[in-house]
Amino acid sequence: MENVPQQRVLCEVCRKEQEKQKLEAHRSPYVQDTARRASRPRAKSQPYKSIEQCVREAKALGISYGQFVARGLDRM
Repeated sequence: MENVPQQRVLCEVCRKEQEKQKLEAHRSPYVQDTARRASRPRAKSQPYKSIEQCVREAKALGISYGQFVARGLDRM
């Protein structure tokens, strides 16, 4: 590169290519996350069991109510 400021490290073509690679790297997780969300149903749309039923089922499994809920078993 000739007749350019010393701060310039890349030519215009290389700079655009590097910027494109950065965009692809940042876009990739978003696309994967969107596909993952679409593949499983939303947890909020599923109704919850009553607390009494959750306590009975947790006791039958030998775990606490908190562990039962943390595992997501409180949803129907």
